[in-house]
Amino acid sequence: MEYDAFFPLEQIPVTKPMMSKRLFGKYMPNLAIRGTTYSGHPTRTTLGNTLRSINYYTYLMEIAGVEPKLIAAGDDVCCFVETKDVHKFVDVV
Repeated sequence: MEYDAFFPLEQIPVTKPMMSKRLFGKYMPNLAIRGTTYSGHPTRTTLGNTLRSINYYTYLMEIAGVEPKLIAAGDDVCCFVETKDVHKFVDVV
């Protein structure tokens, strides 16, 4: 699969404005990306990353001896640790 992506990269000159995207008064180069799964795909990347993140942080919290309480979306994770146990968790991470 091939996808077109547009990035505001100052270091790459825009040589073909017709193949670029204009945003906020600047042209962004058009770069072709080849691969099997585009980042952010709801089941192929996001779900897998969410499950992986939950496993990693649950494991770390159990090693630290704190009750695993967390929420995750992709690789964004928020861990809830009681104030008295924060030092245990920070030492493990």
